[in-house]
Amino acid sequence: MLSDSQVMKVSLVVSVVGLVALFLVTLDLEPNKVSLNEITDSMVGQRIQASGMIKALSVKEGTVFFTLVNGSELNIVVFEKDARRGKFNETTNGENVTVDGTLNFYRGELELIATKVYK
Repeated sequence: MLSDSQVMKVSLVVSVVGLVALFLVTLDLEPNKVSLNEITDSMVGQRIQASGMIKALSVKEGTVFFTLVNGSELNIVVFEKDARRGKFNETTNGENVTVDGTLNFYRGELELIATKVYK
C-alpha cells in the first residue's frame, strides 16, 4: 500500500501531466488566422479565421449563408444551432465581420462551416 507521501507525489505528477495536456489541447482550439487569398485546397479540414465583408446574405430554414469578400471570396455556412448563438438578425450585407470555422469542400467548391461570426 502507498504511504501518504507517495500518494501526494503521484497526485502531483498526475496533476501536472493533466495541466500540460490541457494546455496542448487549447493550442489546437485557436483557428489559423488567414486572409481569403491565402486559402487553398490543402487547408480543407483545418480550423481557420478569416475577415471580410458580407455579400449575398440569406437565411434558409434557420441556416445562414453568405459570401465573405476581401480581395477574394469564400462561401460561408452557419448552421442553425450556431446561428442561434450569434446575432444574425443584426448582421447585414456590406458589414465587415470575422468568421471562425472549419474549411470544407461542398459540390467542388471551398466553403467555411462557421461556428462563430463576430464584428
